[in-house]
Amino acid sequence: MNIRKIRIRLVLTGIVVLVLFVINKEYLRPAFQNNEVVSIIVGSLPNFLGAYLFSLLPFERIIKSNNKNRKAYYYLYVAIIFIFLIIEEFFPFFTASKTFDVYDILASGMGCILAILSYEITIKKMLIKNQAS
Repeated sequence: MNIRKIRIRLVLTGIVVLVLFVINKEYLRPAFQNNEVVSIIVGSLPNFLGAYLFSLLPFERIIKSNNKNRKAYYYLYVAIIFIFLIIEEFFPFFTASKTFDVYDILASGMGCILAILSYEITIKKMLIKNQAS
């Protein structure tokens, strides 16, 4: 997997995440506000998408680096994103949210975990392709 493919996948992922965010806000939240379980999911979806999207920001740069510690750097970056989102949940200063919701923290954690899984899968594919070459 070369850097160009990674860049294309990151751009497409960003577009999909932004489209999901708009669909959630405009259609899903209003449609499922009376269903308690689905309401929790669509209510926390922006946290999941935000955690995932922000965790992917340095993805290409870290993968391109030849640093032995790039995995540790990426994990640290994702942990900082998660900590920031937890603090934001308790003390909102960037969002309009005025209520604490534990589901938002769980969704943020799941978004960060998905970003780490995406990183690991990408690295494994790169290693497999390099060994085959």
